[in-house]
Amino acid sequence: MVDLDATTQLEIIQPRDGAAGDTPVAAVPDGAAVLHIRQGPGTGIVFPLDGDVVSCGRDGANDIVLDGATVSRKHADFHRQGSGYTVADLDSLNGTYVNGERVKTAALAPGDEIRIGRYLLTFVAA
Repeated sequence: MVDLDATTQLEIIQPRDGAAGDTPVAAVPDGAAVLHIRQGPGTGIVFPLDGDVVSCGRDGANDIVLDGATVSRKHADFHRQGSGYTVADLDSLNGTYVNGERVKTAALAPGDEIRIGRYLLTFVAA
C-alpha cells in the first residue's frame, strides 16, 4: 500500500538555461515582495509575502501551498526582517535551495531562485 502522506525524495537536476521561462511579473509596490512560480505546477502564479512569517509546504494550513510528494508538509518559512527577507528550511526531506545551493537559512535578494521540491520560484521585491 502506498502512503499518500509521505514525502518522496527528489533528485535535483539543474534546468538548462532559459528553461524556467521568461514570464514577466507585474510591478511590485514599494516595500512589497512576491514569489513567482517559474517552473512546476501552477507556473505563473504569484504569491505575496504579506506577513512577517509566510509558511510554505504541502499541508493546506500553510500560507503558500505547493502540492506534490516532493514538498514536505511544512517545508519552509519566509521571514520579513526590516526591509529584507530570509527563507528558512524546516528540516524538509528534499531541502530548500537558493540559486542552486541547499540552505538551512538564507537572505534573499531580488531575482533569487528558490527550489522547493519540483517548484522553482523567483523572489521579486521592490
